Amino acid sequence: MNHVFFVLTKWLFVGAGGALLVSAEQGLSETPSTLAILGVVFLLIGGGLFAQGWWRSRREAQLRAHGRLVYAQVLEIELNEALEVFGAHPFRVVASWHDISVGKTHAFKSENLWFDPTDLIGGQKIPVYVDSCEPSRYHVDVSLLVNARP
Repeated sequence: MNHVFFVLTKWLFVGAGGALLVSAEQGLSETPSTLAILGVVFLLIGGGLFAQGWWRSRREAQLRAHGRLVYAQVLEIELNEALEVFGAHPFRVVASWHDISVGKTHAFKSENLWFDPTDLIGGQKIPVYVDSCEPSRYHVDVSLLVNARP
């Protein structure tokens, strides 16, 4: 899986929704209201996928700019079985960091990776940007893994 597949999927939903709305407007069907409803549903799905990506990148940028950079110990690489695309499950990096200022250990999970990063990580530490006020808001920086993959 790659980024291009997901972008094409988003555009497919938006395009299908637009085509259905145009078909409904031009009366190309005996049931234009059904086409219009389907068009709106497809546009909402595509728009929602685009909005989700925008919010995620905005939050990541905010955490990179204003969050606290910590280095978390990689605990494991897990298979995210909650998501399956074409029979494949993505991987996630699971890491933990102990905040000595409050004496609490925090667990972090990365975004989904469509390749096994085990050979790239080993037992290293990985950068994590954490919101100082709300540690449950974080971003595990896997950009070095994505860029270094074979």
